[in-house]
Amino acid sequence: DVFIMNGDLFDGAGLSRHPPLGWEKKPDVKSELEACQETLTAIEDCLPSYCKKFFTIGNHDRRFDYKLALTASDYRGIAGFRLSDHFPNWDFSWSVHINSGIVGGHTVIKHKNRQGVGAARNNAMVAGVSIVTGHTHALTISPIEDYLGRRWGIECGFLAHKQHPAFEYAEDNPGYSRPGFVILTWRSGILLPPETVEVD
Repeated sequence: DVFIMNGDLFDGAGLSRHPPLGWEKKPDVKSELEACQETLTAIEDCLPSYCKKFFTIGNHDRRFDYKLALTASDYRGIAGFRLSDHFPNWDFSWSVHINSGIVGGHTVIKHKNRQGVGAARNNAMVAGVSIVTGHTHALTISPIEDYLGRRWGIECGFLAHKQHPAFEYAEDNPGYSRPGFVILTWRSGILLPPETVEVD
């Protein structure tokens, strides 16, 4: 019924304020944007026609708009100067709320909230509802039980290969990021235990 791209599809490595790692070659904006369009088109081709497509904005996605807003503000409002202009089949937003107000069903999906180890649990504690984030690249499910019932802290992984050169900033250190995604199902408005799909 719904497919949500939970942020950071576009990395914007060449637009980053961070210095390059030695002599690394970062992709140019055009090449990266074309790769993103190719990826989302492949996903769209797998989805049924009735499926709603949402894109929650990630901190790396924002680099596209921010760079243009800072350096070419006279072009405000012209088509193509926002990342969302290049993905017309997707609804862009900061977050998506599902079953809003239903105890045990209200779920917020957004790119980031809390960070670091334990983010899934901390997100659910602070949000007061089930919450799905992707910023940490972890693939984690953390249930929270209280007198109102169960809610879930969910980190939805990432869809890239861990050994890709884009992740060299990790300096080959072990971490808790895992390629994959999550499948969420609601029955009678209540979120059932989330399913993780780990990608090798």
